[in-house]
Amino acid sequence: MFGSLKYSLARIVRKAGYSAGAIVMMLIGLGFLTGAAWLYLVEIRSPLFAALVIGGAYFGIGLVLAALANVDRPVPMAHRASHEPPAAGSSAGLIAALLQGIGAGIAAGGARKAPPPPPPAPPAPPPAPYPDNQRPPRF
Repeated sequence: MFGSLKYSLARIVRKAGYSAGAIVMMLIGLGFLTGAAWLYLVEIRSPLFAALVIGGAYFGIGLVLAALANVDRPVPMAHRASHEPPAAGSSAGLIAALLQGIGAGIAAGGARKAPPPPPPAPPAPPPAPYPDNQRPPRF
């Protein structure tokens, strides 16, 4: 019991650590990207233009994230069965379970494939070019 709890806690802590590290790295990268955008926009226009563009971009991203945070997703609900299952130990329930098992067995048996044919026998070795006691003549 405590083993699974310990594993779950370790997994949560590890996930939180990786997430925190990822957020820190992304914030550092965002700072560098903002600095590069500032330098580029100042180069092509003016500091006022750069401040307006970068501030507007951050404000727009904030609006999109705020809108996403306010979206309510429906909670999945368990559907009630259209009919009650048969009582345990009733003959109707036993027969239904038996028929379901037979159907599953037939389906599993029909899904089996025939075994593949055995591989062919290896070919016989070629005959020796010369008998053991004879050699080709030398010239």
